Amino acid sequence: MTFTSGVPRPAAAGRKPGTPNRATKAAQAKADELGIDPFVVLLYFAGGRTEELGIKPYVDSKGRQRDPAVPLDLRMQAAAAAARFLLPQLKSTEITGANGGPLDVFLDMGEEALAKRRAELALALDEAV
Repeated sequence: MTFTSGVPRPAAAGRKPGTPNRATKAAQAKADELGIDPFVVLLYFAGGRTEELGIKPYVDSKGRQRDPAVPLDLRMQAAAAAARFLLPQLKSTEITGANGGPLDVFLDMGEEALAKRRAELALALDEAV
């Protein structure tokens, strides 16, 4: 079907959301071929699980048995990368007062209103306990 100017596209046209593109399909196929799950590898690095990563203990030049450890900074990077898959991305929000200025909530109350609010909060806290 050809594109006609001024005619809205059909509701079912185009790639559906979540459909992987060619590069994603190729990467997934390669990971499947090698038997690797990148997310699991990240978790192994974050946990310092050298056995599962295929890193074997070795004998150093003095004949001592050594268990290679995953450095802490690499573990932290892996944990941060894995967290992006597990936790929602939070957006920063700036809260300002009128015209982008600072919040003046308690400054505008006055002494009498502030004392009344303190009494309300104290009563609420006593009831909560």
